[in-house]
Amino acid sequence: MFLCGCNAHVRYFTLLREHTMKEIQNIIQAYDKITLPNQKAALATVVHVEGSSYRRMGARMLIVEDGTWVGGISGGCLEGDALRKAKQAILKNKPSLVRYDTREEDAYQIGVGLGCNGLIDVLITPLDKADKNNPIEILRDCVLVRNDNILITIIEAEDNFLQTGSIFKYNGEEQLQQLLKNEELVDVLECDIALAKENQKSSTQLYGTRNGNCKLFIEILPPAIHLFIFGGNYDVYPLVDLAKAIGWKVTIIANPTKLAKPVFAKADAVVDKKKVAITFEELSFDAYSAAVLMAHDYETDKNNFIKIVPTEVPYIGLLGPLKRSKKIFEAAKAEGLALEEPLQNRIHAPLGLDTGATTPEEIAIAMLAEIRTFFSNRKGGFLKDRGGSIHER
Repeated sequence: MFLCGCNAHVRYFTLLREHTMKEIQNIIQAYDKITLPNQKAALATVVHVEGSSYRRMGARMLIVEDGTWVGGISGGCLEGDALRKAKQAILKNKPSLVRYDTREEDAYQIGVGLGCNGLIDVLITPLDKADKNNPIEILRDCVLVRNDNILITIIEAEDNFLQTGSIFKYNGEEQLQQLLKNEELVDVLECDIALAKENQKSSTQLYGTRNGNCKLFIEILPPAIHLFIFGGNYDVYPLVDLAKAIGWKVTIIANPTKLAKPVFAKADAVVDKKKVAITFEELSFDAYSAAVLMAHDYETDKNNFIKIVPTEVPYIGLLGPLKRSKKIFEAAKAEGLALEEPLQNRIHAPLGLDTGATTPEEIAIAMLAEIRTFFSNRKGGFLKDRGGSIHER
C-alpha cells in the first residue's frame, strides 16, 4: 500500500505558464530532418526544479549526436554538459537522469557560473524513430490539440512494470491501469492529476509502493495562445510578425483584398469579415483565445464587440482611447448587453500595457505583453517590484 508520510509522497510544484509550445514545434521540425541510420538523437527534459533556474520544468532540448541541438534547458551554462551526457545515453541506448546543483559555491560544479542557486533535474531519453510512442511523437500529438494536454513521464522507477524515460499522454483511469499495472499507484496518481488540472500546475512526485519507489513528472501542457485580430490596417503587420515569432496562432478577420500579400503566408488563417457578419461560431474560440478589435473604424469595432461579448473568448481587447471604448460600451448596453462582473475581467480597454509605446511595433509589443500577462495571471509590473521569486515555487 502507499505510505502516508512526507517521505513517501513528495510534491514539487511550479507555475505552469512557461509556455513551451513554440520550442516543441521547433524540436519536432528538427527531429523530422534527422536521417537514420546516420544520425541518432536524444531529448533532454527539465523534470524537476528547486530554487532558482533560468528555465522551468517542461523545458526541452533535442540533442543530435553530431553536436547540434534545438531548444534549451538553461541560459546556456548546462547545454554543453547535457550534450556530453546525451551522447553517453545514446551510446548505451538507455535514459539517464542528470542533476545539476548550483546551490553551493563549488567551483567544480557545472553551471555554478549561472548564479541561479538552484537544483535542476534533467531526464535524457534516447529517441527511437521506429517507436511511434517515443517522446517526440507524443509531443507531436499535443501540438494539434486546442486544450490542456496532460503528460506523464516516468523519471525513475524500481517497479518492473514502469520503464524509466517513457512518456505518455493521459487519457483516463482505464489507460493508467493498462500502462502502469499498479492499482495503488493509479488511485493516487488520479488524485494528483486532478489536482494538477485544478491548479494548472505541473508537478514532480515521488511515490513509495510495495513494488518500490517511483518518481513521475505530471505535466500540464497548454496549447499556444490563439490571437484573433479584427482589423486589416498596417498596424496589424507587426502584431502578426511578433505573435508568430513567439509561437502563437494567429487568425485575421478583415477584408482580404485590403491585406498585403505577405501576411497571408504568416497568419494561420485569414477570414473574410463579411463571412462572420452574422455569427462568430466558425471562429472556434477556446480557453486560450484572445480577441483584439483594431479596425480603426468605430462602427466596425462596435459591431464586433457586441457580437463577441456573448462568446466564451476569455480576453477581449479594444485598441484606442478610453473615451472611444466607453462610447462602444454604452452602445452595447443600449443593445441589451450587461457589461458587469465577471465580464469586466475579460474586457481590456485601452488594450496594452502602459509602456509609453508610440510606433506600431512598440504598440504591438505592449499589446502582446498584456495578453501574455493576462493568461499568466500576473500584474505586469516591474520585476524589481515583485518582492519575491520570478516564478512561483
